[in-house]
Amino acid sequence: MPFELESLVGHLYIMGKRVLKTTPPGVLVEVAPSKAARGREADTFFALVLPSGTVAPNTFYEQMAQMAAERFFNTGGSVTAALRDVLNMLNNNLFEHNQSGRTHYEANMLCAVLRGEEITIARVGAAAAVIRAGDQTVSYPEDLTADEALFQPPLGVQPIPAVFLKRFSIEAGARFVLSDASLAEIPLAKIDQALRASNLEQVLSEFKMLVTLQIQLMAVELVRAEEPVPLPVVMGESTTAIAAELAAQRQQAAPITAEPEQPAPCDGGRIKTGGWHCRRLRRAEPAGIGRSGGQTFCSSDGYTAHKTALLLKVSDGRCGRLSRRRGADCGVLMGNTHRGDRV
Repeated sequence: MPFELESLVGHLYIMGKRVLKTTPPGVLVEVAPSKAARGREADTFFALVLPSGTVAPNTFYEQMAQMAAERFFNTGGSVTAALRDVLNMLNNNLFEHNQSGRTHYEANMLCAVLRGEEITIARVGAAAAVIRAGDQTVSYPEDLTADEALFQPPLGVQPIPAVFLKRFSIEAGARFVLSDASLAEIPLAKIDQALRASNLEQVLSEFKMLVTLQIQLMAVELVRAEEPVPLPVVMGESTTAIAAELAAQRQQAAPITAEPEQPAPCDGGRIKTGGWHCRRLRRAEPAGIGRSGGQTFCSSDGYTAHKTALLLKVSDGRCGRLSRRRGADCGVLMGNTHRGDRV
């Protein structure tokens, strides 16, 4: 059944053993806009663009993720063909840029597409995924300890990218993570244990304790469209839009506190700055509020009110649910400009 599953999505960003209070710049999750190519209407697109070689400005990774989503939803045909097209397009742009003699840039990348009860994952470069569905937990690549499988050429270093694709069956309750190659440093048994945590907040907390130095990670839990979730959520069509909405909320709320408070001990995911905040953002529908399903984005804010992963004992969690409504164009947020039409 189309749109049957929704996705709770969380992020973890650690550099130099320090949790950064910001979302990894190359993260994007987006449901299909109303003007998507034929066959794309039921798809949800996940992207994680990761540094390789010279670290570029954050906007470089953000724009790559946004270009990937736009290209995917404008491309018809099979999911695998569309993902190959996306990665070929990005590689061609990067390779031509690097051949021009300007600053050399590369990127590792993971893309995933959720359709029905299947998820297709494409990867280029040093990146990994782990999927837990039913009683099975599998990694992609299959052996995370095999360097020859994990460390592949990134985008931008050769005319034709080495694209690896695999399809996985999933179901309600399944969880998966997309990550940089640091995920391979964690034994699969411990990853499996982390993915079995009671909720997505606890999943991220478990990974935080397992990471030794650094990681950029997206964690996803699939739930049925009408099923209540243990975490408050914000509804939306794109993580970019949700991030902008939460940033605006933080700016409005900033003057409320005259002087900074010290973080309080965690009590069920709450601290003194206000606890869990929930909103639901959906597409406009011609009549009524109905809902046709969708996907979910779950981030959180740390005590300093910056957008971040769900942190252990220091979290003012904010979750967002990516959901569809029929009859209106979602478009893509590029910076502060809303692009309603795709070209």
